[in-house]
Amino acid sequence: MKRLFFVLFLSTLLFAAGKEFTQGKLIDISSDKESKGAMVVGNVAAAIDWETFHISVQKDNLVYVGDYLAKRKGSYRPGDLIVNDPIAFRIDGDKLILKRPNGEELKTKLVKTTRLESKS
Repeated sequence: MKRLFFVLFLSTLLFAAGKEFTQGKLIDISSDKESKGAMVVGNVAAAIDWETFHISVQKDNLVYVGDYLAKRKGSYRPGDLIVNDPIAFRIDGDKLILKRPNGEELKTKLVKTTRLESKS
């Protein structure tokens, strides 16, 4: 019984450790708009535009780039993030997850990791 409790306790600690955020620096935010055609509602045609935000975070000599796709007009746009500010983030598989200033998480698709060359 004690062994089972110990194994459950240890697995809980390992699971929780993977959810911890680390501190980095937000170094860039850019976006691209892509037209996905048009939609007709009644007699009115409306363009369908998706906006992809490319968000770059640096931790030590690594730069992580995550893409966030805003598909709808009411979708979140990262206007509350400020370039060169510190930002809490974590990597979860192919996701770069950022902690927004209001405490909510922004999940992006991790598309690139770059090691910066040392200045020697």
